[in-house]
Amino acid sequence: MISEIQRYCIHDGPGVRTVVFLKGCPLRCRWCANPEAISFRPELMVLDEQCIGCGRCVAACTRGALSFEQGCVTVDRSRCDACGDCAAACPTASLRICGTPMSVEEVISVAARDVPYYRNSGGGVTLSGGEPAAQPCFSVLLLKALRDAGIHSAIETSGCAPAEHFDAIAREADLVLFDLKHTDPEVHEEQTGIPNGGIVDNLKRLVGTGKPVVLRIPVVPGVNDGMGELVRLANFAKGLGDAVERIDLLPYHRFGVPKYARLGMPSRFNGAEPPPPERMEEIAGLFRAYDLKARVGG
Repeated sequence: MISEIQRYCIHDGPGVRTVVFLKGCPLRCRWCANPEAISFRPELMVLDEQCIGCGRCVAACTRGALSFEQGCVTVDRSRCDACGDCAAACPTASLRICGTPMSVEEVISVAARDVPYYRNSGGGVTLSGGEPAAQPCFSVLLLKALRDAGIHSAIETSGCAPAEHFDAIAREADLVLFDLKHTDPEVHEEQTGIPNGGIVDNLKRLVGTGKPVVLRIPVVPGVNDGMGELVRLANFAKGLGDAVERIDLLPYHRFGVPKYARLGMPSRFNGAEPPPPERMEEIAGLFRAYDLKARVGG
């Protein structure tokens, strides 16, 4: 189940990349910027700003899940089965189905369009999500197909997966971009729904394999941006040794906030503001003081 495929990306691994967003994630991070990739099932997204009020979507819905209220489309999520009939009838693409079943061959056919860009830039394909390890069989087969096609592969992972699933996909990837959110198990569970024990175990096992690893730390206001936690994160990263090629400090952003209303989901992180650039540089300086190669951004 694929949420989206984005081409010409430059922040998800080296060079120009195609990013394949797999749908489905075991975590429930309060600041998640991709809520459309949390569920494993297709979902209807409504973009009110593009709606012209023609009513074709309401007429196309055989389950009576759509109606108009104050000039906007309203979705009864208990009736909607994300069949896509309404999206197909919409002339302005204000309705969109998030989640498409795709085969490995179909994904490869999309990725292969940009092989010249990969070769010229040292790029390739990155599996993201959601969580790639939550669809382990598909991810392993796709990574093997990319290798057979001579395309560099990377995975963006939270590390939240059974050990056998995580190890299987990490083994097939050329590069692992590993998110580390918090060192405290209780805070991690409070903010993401799951403690970090298994995640840390997966990371420690990964760095022991010699696989190229980039550690990515989302800097989230009120969650892990305090000096105490930043020092603990730096100490933890230092303890991983030279297996970590680099640390990417990713500032929280609000790009995902509108998606929650479009999906009929409550947002739990509306009030947070992104950390300013000067603060991010201060944090990068702290990590560099530990002789760690750190940069702001991916």
